[in-house]
Amino acid sequence: MADLAVRLRGLQSFTPVYSPWINGTVERLNRDILQVTRALLLELRLDTRNWEYLLPIIQANLNQSPVASLGHKTLLELFTGPPATTSLDACFFPGHSSTLVKADLRLGRRSPPLDSCVAKTDLARLSSSGLYQQAHKKCTLCNFSTGDFVLWSRVDSRPVNGKLSMRWVGPFQVIEGKSHSSSFVIC
Repeated sequence: MADLAVRLRGLQSFTPVYSPWINGTVERLNRDILQVTRALLLELRLDTRNWEYLLPIIQANLNQSPVASLGHKTLLELFTGPPATTSLDACFFPGHSSTLVKADLRLGRRSPPLDSCVAKTDLARLSSSGLYQQAHKKCTLCNFSTGDFVLWSRVDSRPVNGKLSMRWVGPFQVIEGKSHSSSFVIC
């Protein structure tokens, strides 16, 4: 390409297109796929040259596994509307046709509104953020209830002058309390 640009007296420039996955999501997913592929090859005692036979299994698993960042929904559920079925649905009742009828009924229904999916996804993204995980590393009894406003203290990892540095994050409004977690809304 450089020789062609010189001969045509042109300037070669490359501008990458915008990609929302520029934050490393694809790299993390590729690393997970590679790890799962290696584990399956070892478990099934297959040669490493037979990795392409495992791709449909891995693809089906990724498409039909609930993801925390998507509001604990599957990719198939978000893109097509009806809840994703698993291969076990056909395995348990091979002669029974009720699962097929239920699938046809679900396909006839409309998919949920996009606004509600986006709202649930944003809430799930908040609950799976690093702040949430840092706050729940050690189990402590909570002294707040639904509707309360709370602040989180965040300890910086690098102490300045040997002193611990803390920062308050929030306020957050508690919208739901569970036994091991809570849902918050950013105010």
